[in-house]
Amino acid sequence: MGRPSREAFWIAAALAAACALIIGLVAKYPTSAITLMTALALAAGWGMTRFSARHLGGHTGDIAGATQQLAEIAALIGLLIALG
Repeated sequence: MGRPSREAFWIAAALAAACALIIGLVAKYPTSAITLMTALALAAGWGMTRFSARHLGGHTGDIAGATQQLAEIAALIGLLIALG
């Protein structure tokens, strides 16, 4: 409920990136694949944030869920591109 602080946001973003890096390295993915996955997930999240701010005036729980799904799909597409 409410809006997270910028500090909390960046801590969560850093933890997510660290998890992606660790899981990618354990799975023996190339660094380029991990980087592309992370970049596309970031782009999807940023795009949805901009979209919701412009058209809806902010986030709702539904927007947060949709953003998570889009970021995950974008990350998986990035992985497919890099490994394909």
